[in-house]
Amino acid sequence: MTRDGLAPRERTVFRYFVDAVRAFADDPGPASLDHYLRASLALEESRAAPQDRQQTAPVAATGSDRA
Repeated sequence: MTRDGLAPRERTVFRYFVDAVRAFADDPGPASLDHYLRASLALEESRAAPQDRQQTAPVAATGSDRA
């Protein structure tokens, strides 16, 4: 994954994740692990959000669906 083509919010989350990975590599203690897990979750949620919006969008009724 690269920053190219990411929306501004996704870039911010991506940078947060990269910082967390580097911090965890430098110090694999509980605080760094917690930071990494929070950053990982934020990255997953930022990438899943557009898909969720598309899947939950209302669908127009077709002729056979109308009562």
